[in-house]
Amino acid sequence: MNPMYYLTLIGVVLAGGIIAKSTTLIKKESINDFLTFSAAFLFGIVAVHLIPLIGRTQHPYIGVCILLGFLIQILIETLTEGVEHGHQHHGMKHKFWPLVLGLTLHAFLEGLPLEFYHDLETHTQDHTSINALYWGIVIHKFPAAFTLGVLMKGMSLRGIRFYGPLLIFAFATPLGAALPHFLPLDQDFQIITISVVVGFMLHIATTILYEIDKEHHSGGIKKISLLILGMGLAALSAH
Repeated sequence: MNPMYYLTLIGVVLAGGIIAKSTTLIKKESINDFLTFSAAFLFGIVAVHLIPLIGRTQHPYIGVCILLGFLIQILIETLTEGVEHGHQHHGMKHKFWPLVLGLTLHAFLEGLPLEFYHDLETHTQDHTSINALYWGIVIHKFPAAFTLGVLMKGMSLRGIRFYGPLLIFAFATPLGAALPHFLPLDQDFQIITISVVVGFMLHIATTILYEIDKEHHSGGIKKISLLILGMGLAALSAH
């Protein structure tokens, strides 16, 4: 993977946390709009790119692994309480390090497929899916990092106590992506890992859309437009 991709993964997390720390001008409505767009884009990436990619491999355990990924994300959320999809909580000081652990685990696991591009493109003749997965991950990281920053700001964390957890979260996905450089991972493992990440993303995307819809009690033209924009960009990225 291009080194700039690693830097972008780190930079978007740092940007989200630093913006949360340094400003109070971003309204919750704006964050919800970005979450709606990112969830629609993520869902579109899964539908247009990832499911067809792993489907073409005809691996017998794809469905089971997608369900496993969905379940693993539910278990991770017992630690994070939904921070990775923009859920803000207060009074979480006693749960803070379990939350960071859950976010880091989630970020590390979703980074694992990012270096599988060349092997799977050779096997499936697909030249766009892993790049689409990369951008889906990048877009959904910003609200997660922003929410983490808001929580740490609310806990009055400063200096290394603020930037330490943010850096741990920022480096988790690049470390997951770099793992195949150090360990021999066969194609079965690659397909299984992408299938698990598909389960993660389906859970995150559908949860964001459900929670925002529940909060606002209606779709509205703006929400529908953001959904069409997110899914439309995901569809266009296939061509």
